[in-house]
Amino acid sequence: QTCALPILAAVATLNLVLAGGVTRWQAALAGTLAGFGYTLDFGLGMGLLPAAAVYVAFVGGSRALLPFILGATPWLGLHHALNYTVGGTLLPANMVRDYLSWDGSPFGEEIMTGGWKHSPLGLFVYGTDLLVGKKGFLLYDLPLWIVPIGALMLWRRHVARPTLAFAFAWSAVGWFAYATVSNNLAGTCCSIRWFVPFLAPGFWVVALVLKEFPEYRPDFAWLSAVGLIFGAITWWDGPWAKLPFGLWVWPGIGLVGWGIVRHSDVKRKHVLEAKGRSIPYVRRAA
Repeated sequence: QTCALPILAAVATLNLVLAGGVTRWQAALAGTLAGFGYTLDFGLGMGLLPAAAVYVAFVGGSRALLPFILGATPWLGLHHALNYTVGGTLLPANMVRDYLSWDGSPFGEEIMTGGWKHSPLGLFVYGTDLLVGKKGFLLYDLPLWIVPIGALMLWRRHVARPTLAFAFAWSAVGWFAYATVSNNLAGTCCSIRWFVPFLAPGFWVVALVLKEFPEYRPDFAWLSAVGLIFGAITWWDGPWAKLPFGLWVWPGIGLVGWGIVRHSDVKRKHVLEAKGRSIPYVRRAA
C-alpha cells in the first residue's frame, strides 16, 4: 500500500510530538499530523483523529483543543473536497461499486472493501485472523508481543495511562474498521499492509515498558533478533509474495526462546532473593 509508509511516518512523528508534552504549538502540530494521516487512510484516520484530539484535550487541557482542530481542519477540508470533485463521493472512491465495474474487473461486490461483510461469528474469526492468523499483523512483528502484558503492567502501576489509552483506542478503531468492511486479508501480500502504521503506537508502548521494566530488555532483544531473521526471509521473496518460507518456524522459535528468557529471568531473581541480594535493573513501584 503506497500510503502505509507515509502514514507510518506521520504517526511516528505525531507520537514524538505528543511524548514531549502538549503546548498550544505542539497541539497545532499534532492536529496537522493527525489530519495528514487521515487524508492518507480513511479507515485508520477515523480512529486516529478523534483519539489524538481526546489525548490533546486530556493532557494539554481544553485550550489545546482549538489549535489541534485548526491544524487538522485544512487537511480534512482539502481531502474531502478533492475526493468529491474527482469521485463524486465523500467516502473513498474505491468503495463505490460502479467505479470497480469494468470488463474483466477482479473486484466484485463480494470482495471489494466497503460495507458490512460478516456475521458476528465471522467478524470475530476474520478480525482475529487479521492479528494472529497466517497473515496476521502480530505474527510478523515479534517485538510487539510484549505490548499486551506490558501495557497491563503499566496500567496497574498508573504509568502513562493517557498514552496507553490513545495507542489502543485508535488502533482498535482502525482494526475494527477494516475487520468489518473487508474480507480479503489485504490481498496478495505478506502480513496486513493496512496495519503497518500500527508499528508507531505499538513501539511507543514497548519503549514505555522497557523504561519502566528494564528486566524485559533481554525479551525485547531476543524477539527483535528472531524478527530480524524472519523479516530478511520475508523480504527475500518480496512483500507481495503470498506466504514467506518457514511461516510458522520463526515465530515458533521466537515464542520458545522467549519462554526460556522469561524462565531464566525468574530463576535468577529467585536465586538472588534466596541469597538476600537486591535484584538489578528492577524498578520498584512507588
